[in-house]
Amino acid sequence: LIGSLLTMAAVAYYTAPYEMVTRLWIVSASLSMTLFPAFSAMEGVRDRERLSIFFSRSIKYVFLVSGTIVVLIVVYAEQILQLWLGSDFAAESTVTMQVLATGVLINSIAQTPFALLQGVGRPDIPAKLHLIELPIYVGMAWILISEFGIAGAAGAWIIRVALDAVLLFILTFKIYHISPCL
Repeated sequence: LIGSLLTMAAVAYYTAPYEMVTRLWIVSASLSMTLFPAFSAMEGVRDRERLSIFFSRSIKYVFLVSGTIVVLIVVYAEQILQLWLGSDFAAESTVTMQVLATGVLINSIAQTPFALLQGVGRPDIPAKLHLIELPIYVGMAWILISEFGIAGAAGAWIIRVALDAVLLFILTFKIYHISPCL
């Protein structure tokens, strides 16, 4: 019984910061919903130059908006948690919140190549990547949670989203010859 209560407390220490920082996805999700048809239309008329410009600008905008908020969350995570949920909660969840916020930024930026691949008719690429990432993520999560608890869970997740982002960008650059430096 005591072990299950400790586990439930750990879930709460993870869930509260997760719920807070994942609200930032509204920025990238809103942009992705408008990029999908734009990428599709540009691919339909083979306007690769405009597609590249939209791609790079959307990454910059997401980075500027979400990145600014994430920096504030990372720097002031402990104070935010203390005000919101108290000192005990802040002591247990600060690192987790910082790691999760950074992961949300990485994942938000990765929404642009995801939207591009979806919009140009290649939804198979992200789906295949997710299937490849699943066993890697489960193994990492098992090891990191066992060793570091909720901070390990956050660490496993950020590693997975970082791997996903890198692979999405590499495949987007390779398949569509988009320059990462526009």
